[in-house]
Amino acid sequence: MLRMPIDEAIKRIKEETGLSEDDIKKQIKNKMSVLEGLVSEEGAAYIIASELGVKLFKNAVSSGPIKIKNVLIGMRNLETIGKIVRIFEPRTYTKDGKENQVGSVIIGDETGTIRVVIWDSSRIALFQNGDLKEGDVIRIRDAYTRESNLGGKEIHLNIRSQIVKEAVKIDVREQVGGDTAISKKISELIGGEVVRLLGTVVQIYNPYFYQVCSQCEKKIQETDDGLICAEHGNTASKSAMVLSFVLDDSTDNIRCVAFRNQAEKLAGTTAQSATELLEKSEIELTEKLDKHLLGKVIEIQGTVKENKDFERKEVLINRSVLKPNAAQIAKSMLK
Repeated sequence: MLRMPIDEAIKRIKEETGLSEDDIKKQIKNKMSVLEGLVSEEGAAYIIASELGVKLFKNAVSSGPIKIKNVLIGMRNLETIGKIVRIFEPRTYTKDGKENQVGSVIIGDETGTIRVVIWDSSRIALFQNGDLKEGDVIRIRDAYTRESNLGGKEIHLNIRSQIVKEAVKIDVREQVGGDTAISKKISELIGGEVVRLLGTVVQIYNPYFYQVCSQCEKKIQETDDGLICAEHGNTASKSAMVLSFVLDDSTDNIRCVAFRNQAEKLAGTTAQSATELLEKSEIELTEKLDKHLLGKVIEIQGTVKENKDFERKEVLINRSVLKPNAAQIAKSMLK
């Protein structure tokens, strides 16, 4: 089933109709009320789009490559072209008693960037042995898309997928999570935007931890039969970290939330080490986090979300820079 995140649906309705974000959200809320809870917020957005003549999924089927901004969750036989922006080291996991690897890269075009997850060892090798490197442009065929752990979208490659190097030029703007990251002040933030913020960490909350599958790293459920992964069943687990802190840029402040690798980077420690330290002494963990991050000027990039429970905006971090360029800091302060 094809899906589009609610923020992206609202953004597209706004672009094609000229309605304000608040007006669109009110229509969605009214539609959910009229249908008495029989439709989700996402489903209500689809209905509103249809009533307004906005075709959210008009680019879902194509005879050729599609732009990255038009990639939707649930696509099959996907074809797209993008420049390799970053290559990550493959991760080893165990399945049915055998060790396997999963790799990932970020590709981009002039419309956005997206993570590509690679499950086939022969294709992982292309990126590891230098056949394909950062800056190369590739064409991907017969891929499929899934929802990422953070609610975004990502492309997946298996043994049937194809990767071909292309002799074309693609300019990729600095982007995060499939959308252009905009440098903004905290006081100017709007829900759904992908932004770049520069500010000082003024408060840190102790992290919390949850268990994820050691193979796919998705959150697992505790049941009477033990820890269950939706994809791998009974499985070994490991800790994942969520770190929250308050960022201030003199115009306002906002709570920022980092998950997994980004949380570990910002905390300056692994989830496992932080868990062990917390069990030993909460005060020691607090002191360690404060020493590493409190009072530091950092740059983050991420998506602005509306936290409905607390009626506030938050930033879900996709990328962070702990020691941003001094010239960039000075330029930002002069604006």
